[in-house]
Amino acid sequence: MSRTCISCGMPMTIPEDHAAGDIAREYCRHCATENGDMASFEDTSRRLAERVQQTTKVSEADALRTVVERLIELPAWRGRS
Repeated sequence: MSRTCISCGMPMTIPEDHAAGDIAREYCRHCATENGDMASFEDTSRRLAERVQQTTKVSEADALRTVVERLIELPAWRGRS
């Protein structure tokens, strides 16, 4: 069982990787709200941009730009600009 999160692209290889441990959900635990719904584009992009900043030391604007460019290629956000 290996799927990819439709929201961030993370590989989901075990049930716990899925939102609420539910393998029927196509998004990962990191892209879920506390009640298990998929987080918004804004929340997802902000969270990922923070992670990019921590690991690469780029500016906030550059991190956000990079993340948005990648996210809009994923099924959950395709076509968003």
